[in-house]
Amino acid sequence: MLIEKGETIYPDNYDLNENYNPDCFAFGKIYTVVLNPIGGSVDEFDYLPYSVNLFDTVAAWDKVSHCVSKLTSFTDSIAINGNIHDYKEVCYEMDILNRARTDFIFSYQDKELGLEISKHYKLRNQTLSLEITIINHKESVVNFDYSTNVYFTMPNSSAFAYDAKRQMVLGNCLKGIKNVRFSDAEKKYILSFTATKDFNFNEEQFSQSEISTLGNELLYLYTRSVFEFPVQLEKEQAFTVSIATRLIDNKEKKNVFTKQESV
Repeated sequence: MLIEKGETIYPDNYDLNENYNPDCFAFGKIYTVVLNPIGGSVDEFDYLPYSVNLFDTVAAWDKVSHCVSKLTSFTDSIAINGNIHDYKEVCYEMDILNRARTDFIFSYQDKELGLEISKHYKLRNQTLSLEITIINHKESVVNFDYSTNVYFTMPNSSAFAYDAKRQMVLGNCLKGIKNVRFSDAEKKYILSFTATKDFNFNEEQFSQSEISTLGNELLYLYTRSVFEFPVQLEKEQAFTVSIATRLIDNKEKKNVFTKQESV
């Protein structure tokens, strides 16, 4: 099936990763999103005015196997009882909720933990919103940390957020915040993540050492950001949080460093 967008025709799905699980495309006025059933994740988050994939990464080159790995964003993991359950390789069930193809739900049930994970992506004019719902189907109370990972390429970017007193805080490890932003080196735009609940944030930049004609060089690859939410659930109780992703053009708002956002 093909989708007509302006003067261009696109497929509504295509197996970009060649894993026999076709990716789905969502089209907005300024964003194009590629969604992957594996991990219920985002392959691409394209900002059309700049023709840039915000979730693009330069994968490390394996000199032994001569292959590269694809990193997708909003992959899930749960830390419980000293163990980490990673769902980045799990195939989620997918439902398209509307003909405009702006709303998608991915779901997976972990029978071992008795937890059901649902991820509702909503592409809107200015944001990509992800609503995450986790339901406890066990007879007992469960306590765990839910994390979602985002990968992007912004060399020399710096993360900043605002505390409860609306004061700016900087760092690659922040606790109890609802919004974090990344500014690129040229201050061209701000990549913003805003949640409806407090989260702990960790950022790590990855590089690879290569020998070139200039000597031993350290090449930037990508940045990984982890958003962690502490969760406690009674039997059949649900935890829900929404995360809004947005790119803010510095030409659009001159006070992006002082103004907070809401989901």
